[in-house]
Amino acid sequence: MSTPSKRNLFWPSVDTVDDANWAIRQAMIAAIAVAVLTFIVSALAIAGVSFVKTFGVDGWSMIDAGLFAVVAFFLHRKSRVAAWAGLALYVGERVFQWATVGPKGPVMAVVFVLAFIGGVRGTQALSRDQRRASSVDERSSAASSGGSRS
Repeated sequence: MSTPSKRNLFWPSVDTVDDANWAIRQAMIAAIAVAVLTFIVSALAIAGVSFVKTFGVDGWSMIDAGLFAVVAFFLHRKSRVAAWAGLALYVGERVFQWATVGPKGPVMAVVFVLAFIGGVRGTQALSRDQRRASSVDERSSAASSGGSRS
């Protein structure tokens, strides 16, 4: 089992349940951060702060903040759909932003994309492990009930 000090922040291992949960937690934290930052910048845009327009953000971005909050909630519940939705929503927003106002914060974008990819990998690993465990349980119960026939 890997210790927290040896975990790779940018490409976490998902070999154990603890590692997969850690990767999902990183994606959840990324979704919370995106929701909060988007909410703040959107609120500033609504308030009429002029520098916010350089980010291509307006009041409608409150919807994005809400969507990322929902993604974070379901990532907390280890949802594969939420992990994929968070990744797709974030990448889609970055592509749209870069196409309309140019690249803004590419390093931060890469960090968030890697966190969302880690969440996808973590939820997929947990799902795979749960399927394996349930198939082993089914086989062992079938073998124990099959062996007791008279």
